[in-house]
Amino acid sequence: MSCIASLPNDAQWTLASDMRAVLADGSMSDVDLVGNDGGRVSASRFVLGARSRVFRRMFFGTFMESSSNEIHLDYHSSVLSVLVEFCYTDEVLLFRGSKNSNDEERARVMVRVFSAAHYFELLSLEVGVTKMIEMILDRSKPLACAVFDETCGQGPDAYKLRSLAIETIRSYPEQSMLSETTMSSPGVAMLGSEAISDLMHDGKIRAEELTIFSVLRKWTKVGQKGSMTLTEKEETARGYAAMINLLHIPPSELVGAVKDSELVSRESIISALKQQSLMAEKATVIEREQFRQTVLFAKEVTLFRAPKDPMEKFTVTNAGNGGDEAFIERALHAERRGFPFTGCRSPPINTLGQVVIEGAGCEEVNGTYFEDGTFGGLPKYCKKGEWQGRDTNFVIYCWRSKVWYIAEVSTFGSLGKESNDLYLSDSSGRDLLPESMW
Repeated sequence: MSCIASLPNDAQWTLASDMRAVLADGSMSDVDLVGNDGGRVSASRFVLGARSRVFRRMFFGTFMESSSNEIHLDYHSSVLSVLVEFCYTDEVLLFRGSKNSNDEERARVMVRVFSAAHYFELLSLEVGVTKMIEMILDRSKPLACAVFDETCGQGPDAYKLRSLAIETIRSYPEQSMLSETTMSSPGVAMLGSEAISDLMHDGKIRAEELTIFSVLRKWTKVGQKGSMTLTEKEETARGYAAMINLLHIPPSELVGAVKDSELVSRESIISALKQQSLMAEKATVIEREQFRQTVLFAKEVTLFRAPKDPMEKFTVTNAGNGGDEAFIERALHAERRGFPFTGCRSPPINTLGQVVIEGAGCEEVNGTYFEDGTFGGLPKYCKKGEWQGRDTNFVIYCWRSKVWYIAEVSTFGSLGKESNDLYLSDSSGRDLLPESMW
């Protein structure tokens, strides 16, 4: 039996606890690491050199640092403190967190630590940070925005963490950027100008264009990050709005939320509505005589905006081109009849954009469903059909990332109501559409 094993519990010592005590004491330190914020972290050349080949070359090679008592490094002192702590104890208290810790700042520090660990060739610290980032993103999707934003300033060293963050945002755009259920503010509030620009340009986000526009609009309203004023953010957002495909935003939202945001010009909205009306004309039989009478007598068109305010007016000036109001009314009419203007920017993972249902006891449910945007951050699939003698839509959707349903709905706002659900899957907790077990 060893001497250590025979000691009472309160006399147990470990290398980590002893090294932590030495680190706190500071009397055995022989070099100061100076951060770019002026903060100092005392350490032992021997300990740092034993853990990192970069430190070894720095302190025991031919570099000028080998003869200096202080080393200036381009990292914040909080990051240098974590590096030294890890070199001494092989653990980092930051990873444990606390109830009073700032989760966003903790996530950002982890990104900086990862970049520094990569530079100083501390592979085990890199692996530890990666695992912690994976854990916090799984637990709190909005923190993906903090990680993604922080990697924008870290260069290629942080590419692995950037990939983790962007894939989380792409797969769960609403939860990551707009949800306020787990954080005091939505994830979009953690994004700077460079990060929001990258996301607006990204073609792989599995979200509808209206959701992406909502993210941009929310970004202009949340607290200013960095030195940008609210006016500067709005001006910047107007430029990013050009990256959004207005054709895939419902006409009622174009003349409602999009117009009210003042991020998109009147001309762009009208142009999109015109193209939408032409799209609908090619795919839908329109009651042309009724439409002709509307064009002849309408001086001002009252358009649908939202259920709470159905009489919102959107007046369009006739520019001698036959009347813009005709195109707008046609687009809105097509939307009311169920024409699918929405669409996901990028197809969801592991789907082919359509689903075929066969063998359902309810014959109306059988057939081919086509991908049509998202619901709750996951793809939904739709097909038109008849139900009890009337035209309707059949929709496959996932409720709160737990259970998949097949529902009959006259409007997509009815999703999530039990009275409309016809089938459900038993494979709860899965993001992928189940092939059986219905």
